Amino acid sequence: MGGFRVNGCGVTDHFKKIKSLGTHVCPDCKNPAEFFLEEVKQKIDIIFIPTLTLKSQYAVMCKKCRRGSFCSTEWAGYLLRQTEDPKVIFESDAEAKGWSKEFGGFSSRERQAEEPSLQMTAKPLQAVQPQEPVQSGKVCPKCGNRAETAVLFCPRCGTWMG
Repeated sequence: MGGFRVNGCGVTDHFKKIKSLGTHVCPDCKNPAEFFLEEVKQKIDIIFIPTLTLKSQYAVMCKKCRRGSFCSTEWAGYLLRQTEDPKVIFESDAEAKGWSKEFGGFSSRERQAEEPSLQMTAKPLQAVQPQEPVQSGKVCPKCGNRAETAVLFCPRCGTWMG
């Protein structure tokens, strides 16, 4: 996270807050602080105006000290799907607790503790009654084919149905 700029031109990082992750103890400043998931775009600046995006990444950032760590797109997606403040916000800590990038979540043992919103309750299946097809639209005067009302020509024989 950083960049360089000479006489107003260069490459710099631009941060955009995406989601609050709640209050956690920051590993850098050692204080409880609010953390955010942020999108970090590395852009070319020309006379202090950001123009072309070179690279886009995600980062978990501390609000107090403005330090953080980059994370993968999969981890950012996992954090975005959480409805409550996550207990684990750094990807390295999550991997130590069983989070898998390929699976996109925690192993089954850890999943119950980390993802309570994903626990499902069994519901009995109900029989679905078939419905009669809706008989609407135009009928072709030549072949009898039924078509949508917006159609001007029969899709089967090409007769004008206007």
